[in-house]
Amino acid sequence: MISSNPKTEVGSRISQFIRLFKTAIESGVTRDFLLFHAPNVYITKVEAYRRYGRSTVDRWIKEKLIKPCSSGMRKNVLKVLELEGIASKSNRVSYLEVSNR
Repeated sequence: MISSNPKTEVGSRISQFIRLFKTAIESGVTRDFLLFHAPNVYITKVEAYRRYGRSTVDRWIKEKLIKPCSSGMRKNVLKVLELEGIASKSNRVSYLEVSNR
């Protein structure tokens, strides 16, 4: 009969417990972030109008830089990442007077 070392067995079980505990914490933190802190993937056109201005958003749609879509029950929503990307590259507002916008 082969005898096993009790210290090695205990150490192995502790290592397994630590890995299991670490995985549980990571998945809990990820779930919490996604439920409560993650930015919205879509926003309504009304919210986009508030953030970027109605004429700007309508111009981006007309120029086909962004495309309204549906997300579940909501229609006419826009992807936040697309809006932020276009807004960061568009400096038109900064060099045109209000009457020309």
